[in-house]
Amino acid sequence: MPFHFSPIHFLHYFLKREATQFFTSIAIRSLALGMILIFEPIYFYLYFGKSLSLTLLFFGATYGLFGVLAVYGGQLMTRFGLKHVMLFSHFFFWGYYLCLFFISQSFLLVLLAIILRAIGMTLFWPAFHTDFVRFSEKEPRGQAVGKMNIAWAAPTIISPVIGGMILAAFSWPVLFIIILIVLFASAIPLFLSKEVHEIYTDSYQKAWSRIFKKENQRNSLAFAASEVEAGIDGYLWPLFMFILAIGYS
Repeated sequence: MPFHFSPIHFLHYFLKREATQFFTSIAIRSLALGMILIFEPIYFYLYFGKSLSLTLLFFGATYGLFGVLAVYGGQLMTRFGLKHVMLFSHFFFWGYYLCLFFISQSFLLVLLAIILRAIGMTLFWPAFHTDFVRFSEKEPRGQAVGKMNIAWAAPTIISPVIGGMILAAFSWPVLFIIILIVLFASAIPLFLSKEVHEIYTDSYQKAWSRIFKKENQRNSLAFAASEVEAGIDGYLWPLFMFILAIGYS
């Protein structure tokens, strides 16, 4: 009996489970952002005339604004749903990369880039963590976290190689265009299942007060230390390699 293989049927079967849809979306998104992740600080470093302080100030301002706005991300996911909010975040990331595309035209695009990226993070991350916690309750949490780490980290093994090859062979605009296309594709798996609404009840003051409560101080310090380490890996390490005259390829 002949064996017929249909990529469309296989893809439909593979993406039937909500967890698979989630991890697939994260993997594609990680592939897109990973292509520019280690080159992004270099891009700003060159734009700011090789000023390390201005480069770090840009990313510091972005994450600072994200921290201020994060509570509103929780409120928006209650109103519009987890998947829609994650989809909306992509439009702001697209705007961010378009700003980078045209950044030489006006310094105001730097300020706009900070705002767009911070809003994109505000929309994406609260909904992302809430959605993950919601469906991962159906299996051991450690196993779910392991799957998420694999979905997140595996594409970043090859994505910098792809990004470096594109930069070496073509240019920054070509890389930005490819990232926008792949980033758009990452939103598709999220809408293969029905929308989910979670209720977020914290006020702005209540959410911020949790950080400084005595019983949360260790967790707050641990999260802060983790993000400092991530910042060193993501921003200082690529700049260090670039200063050592290591090329894109």
